[in-house]
Amino acid sequence: MKYLIIILFFGILASCSIKLQQTVLDLSDGKVDKYYKRQYNTEKYTSLDLDNNNLKTIPEFVWDFKNLKTLRLMNNQIDSLPASIDKLQKLKYINLARNRLNQINKSLSNLETLRVIILIDNPLSIEEYEKLKLAVNDSCLIVIAYEFIEYPPYKKK
Repeated sequence: MKYLIIILFFGILASCSIKLQQTVLDLSDGKVDKYYKRQYNTEKYTSLDLDNNNLKTIPEFVWDFKNLKTLRLMNNQIDSLPASIDKLQKLKYINLARNRLNQINKSLSNLETLRVIILIDNPLSIEEYEKLKLAVNDSCLIVIAYEFIEYPPYKKK
């Protein structure tokens, strides 16, 4: 199954999660400029958080993080993925929710370790979702929507 609708129970995401020993570099909430002011040992980080930075493209320095397993790019202005995404050969999880993605780069098919792609709230066409479905490996979960439900279901008396 390539598509999944995530269901929230009591405000807790009920989905599979990837549990990894991770060293996180948090450059979210406008801190991406901080990266250029410091030198980081890119080899040591397995998770990079670039959420909420108003990015229009993925910064070039991201490709230096060869050991990244998790990349968070939620709530930016990104409209396409560059071909260089395939440089992240250890990537397992990428969150691209709430961006402006309207096309998916075929380079994602080169990421054999990729297990989860979050694409909630992007203006991708059905055709683009279909292309993505064919491009990624069979064990990759593509999350394209979510819904809220009441649990346990409310019963009228």
